[in-house]
Amino acid sequence: GTIHYWWPNERTNSNHTLANTSDYSLILSGSSVQIKKPGLFSVYAQIYFDGNVQGMYQYKILSSYEGKNSRVLAHCATIIRVKGYEESCYTSALVSLGENEMVWIDLNEQGRRINLDVGRSFFGLIKFQ
Repeated sequence: GTIHYWWPNERTNSNHTLANTSDYSLILSGSSVQIKKPGLFSVYAQIYFDGNVQGMYQYKILSSYEGKNSRVLAHCATIIRVKGYEESCYTSALVSLGENEMVWIDLNEQGRRINLDVGRSFFGLIKFQ
């Protein structure tokens, strides 16, 4: 399922948070980023999994226009071999994104717990001028 409730980093300058940029904004209860100005973006994420279940843990960074024809921008997968251990998975991609394109993270398996503490799990975009 989609990871909800991302929030801008409170330690950054207020002119550089998702809430105040003219290039993109955090929307839909903090689950997606909407691109306001098209361009070349670095899209990155790290998800810190709490290993409540042994096996594969994976997620995808997806994008789409108006919820149609989503495309995979990046994919990350890791394996937890011993129940109770924690594991992080980091991925990034350099992609061209269009005006009003939505970007979000989708977990592949249900029942996987993630740690959203600051510095553990994060999701970001950097626009190149």
